[in-house]
Amino acid sequence: DYYFKDKQWYQRRVAITAGIEHRFESYHNYCDLFSYILAPDQPVSIELPNKWLWDIIDEFVYQFQSFQQFKSKSGKMNEEEKIMLRDEDDVWKVTAVLNILIQLTEKCNINLQLQAIEAGEVVTEELAGEFGMRPIYRMTGYFSLIGLLRLYCLLGDYHMALSCVQHIQFKDKDMMSLVPACQITANYYAGFANFMIRKYAN
Repeated sequence: DYYFKDKQWYQRRVAITAGIEHRFESYHNYCDLFSYILAPDQPVSIELPNKWLWDIIDEFVYQFQSFQQFKSKSGKMNEEEKIMLRDEDDVWKVTAVLNILIQLTEKCNINLQLQAIEAGEVVTEELAGEFGMRPIYRMTGYFSLIGLLRLYCLLGDYHMALSCVQHIQFKDKDMMSLVPACQITANYYAGFANFMIRKYAN
């Protein structure tokens, strides 16, 4: 547990003070972390607090955004940094970030779980799968839906953003209420997306 929290603290400091090398290292650290969760044939044996899981997903999307802003200021980079940016053009690539978040949602069948909950049904292992019955996978998948909502809003695809959370019930007793920061983020970006597509009543 300490390893994960220490890594998370380090990534936050990177986002604030980082040069290009640290941003690359941050990306690879995230890839290693998600690979540790996604790659095994059996669920990992660790459990983490919901807040930590949310922070991991939230910071992952934030650092993608921060890198894109950093990259847009390439005119202020020295020649060495520009070369590194060209050589590592797959780092913080939008398709890679999207793919990781989507894999996290699919690993636990979170959309199927949410549809069952919406219908008042019991979530069984047959529906959720072995991974989906473990809290670390279920909650990481759930938080990844909010991460996708935010990411698609950043990309300007508001319809796709809302489609990611179509099965989430924006209620006080919903899963997102377990972490207030997640609840705030979800409501903010869902509201923003609805506003941008002129669904003002929503």
